Amino acid sequence: MKLSYSAIRTYLECPFRYRLTYIERLPTLTRPYMKLANALHYALEKFHRDVGRARGEGREAMGERPIAPCLVPLAPLESLLSHFEAQWRAPLGKFDQAQYEEGRAILERYYRFHGRELPRPILLEERFRVGIGLYGLSGKLDRVDRVEGGYEIIDYKTPRQIPEEMDTLQLDIYQLGFYALTRQVAEKLSFYYLRQGEKRSVERDGENLRRSR
Repeated sequence: MKLSYSAIRTYLECPFRYRLTYIERLPTLTRPYMKLANALHYALEKFHRDVGRARGEGREAMGERPIAPCLVPLAPLESLLSHFEAQWRAPLGKFDQAQYEEGRAILERYYRFHGRELPRPILLEERFRVGIGLYGLSGKLDRVDRVEGGYEIIDYKTPRQIPEEMDTLQLDIYQLGFYALTRQVAEKLSFYYLRQGEKRSVERDGENLRRSR
């Protein structure tokens, strides 16, 4: 049986909606704001590949546990915005134009957040699958960075308001996914709230990984 964080969260919130969505597979309405979210993910993936993924960095280069961040110079803001703009086709309607302008502002804020340098990602938009008994748990990691003493999983979020409490279930699943891909334990797990330009993190060790399984 295939599961994902979205499926698990749907079941916990409403078993009937889970049945309709994942068992009966009834069609769902397209959410208009997903176009902005997808464009932001695309632009950030391409931007980080441009500046930090080219020189042999990746899953195959993870044999030793890093002890310090791996930083690269910040590429021009124009390179980030150009990837975002490529996801929008003119002429834009009123709603899309508003989404486009908001997206540019979000990315400009993201760029300023990093100052003059940013970490070099180890993984970008990387899919994973974890076998747990009869279940296959799948998902996708937005970004994993080298940080001091290990690795940090970063998941981009676009809510209008930051939740009062972090949904650590999702981060625990991503820690499992990263371990399945690399056999490494990511001890820092973060949500980056793009609209607010704010990152919130939790620390997780190998014992948490064992409990999650």
